[in-house]
Amino acid sequence: MTQFNDSGRWLRWLFLDHLLLIVVILMIAALLSTLYFRSVNQERLPDYELQRSLSADFHED
Repeated sequence: MTQFNDSGRWLRWLFLDHLLLIVVILMIAALLSTLYFRSVNQERLPDYELQRSLSADFHED
């Protein structure tokens, strides 16, 4: 019975350890993808501001 409890405890630790590792990897991936998409959008932002100001000028007539 003790050997079963020890293996069950080891299995739970292994599962929780891998689960924690997956959560950390997902958090890092979310952070990096957010930073990547923000940098891509900042490259497009000046063109967007120019297009928005031009369309506002045409709608004032």
